[in-house]
Amino acid sequence: MKALGHVVLQNFASDRIVLDWLLDQGVDINRTDCRRLDCGSHLAEDEYDDSLHVLNQVAANGDIILLRYLVARGADLTKSVALHAVSRCHDLAASLPMLSYLLDEQHLDIDTDNDEFRYLNNNHEKDIGTPLCLAIYERNLPVALELIARGANVHKFGGRGCEPVKKAIGETRDLENGCLLPVIRPLIAAGVDASYAMEHAIIVLRLEPAKLLLQCGADPVTGLREALEQDVEIRRKGSRAMRERSQAMVRLLEHWVEKRKGPYYPE
Repeated sequence: MKALGHVVLQNFASDRIVLDWLLDQGVDINRTDCRRLDCGSHLAEDEYDDSLHVLNQVAANGDIILLRYLVARGADLTKSVALHAVSRCHDLAASLPMLSYLLDEQHLDIDTDNDEFRYLNNNHEKDIGTPLCLAIYERNLPVALELIARGANVHKFGGRGCEPVKKAIGETRDLENGCLLPVIRPLIAAGVDASYAMEHAIIVLRLEPAKLLLQCGADPVTGLREALEQDVEIRRKGSRAMRERSQAMVRLLEHWVEKRKGPYYPE
């Protein structure tokens, strides 16, 4: 039990009695099952996740009392991605106090990239980045807004190129990969360039984020040039649905160019 008990710790993240018993048997709370994710999913042969899954899960549960107790028993929160996991807790009364505990008492790095703890293949690319990226990915608006208010770096790229504003807009043209519109204005207010974000909205054909970014000051003239260039390729190779979305983007930008009385001369 002492040698291998750490591999089951994450299975009992909601059961203090069992965790107590395991730790009393000498199980090392600062070891984990690196062949699984903290949700329990098994990883491919070339993948690993070294973060302390039991701490991640307790944070995701919003159980601040249990997390304090585990820290008192020697758990090292800096070896976890607890700050990322908080975003899986959609109980406002639990998630924000947990966030405060991790930042104000434990002083975890607000901009840590969870890829520092693991190597995962492309199947997991949506679940990567900083705590702010994860809050947006999990559609946890209160946590995302709190992280922005506390100074999270809105410009920081994750190790594989993810960044908050692209997660907010939607990272692909697949509409099932939704957007989080209410966080876009706060990201712009915190320093994200609206025209930079607009370039991504055009690429992924996200009309509603594009409308919002234009309201936030994105340049419609540059955007229209980009949309027209892209539309040529989509007309040639894209599906009917993609062609319709591309044309809708062009019409939106044409409307804004006309609205601002700014001539455009596509090259």
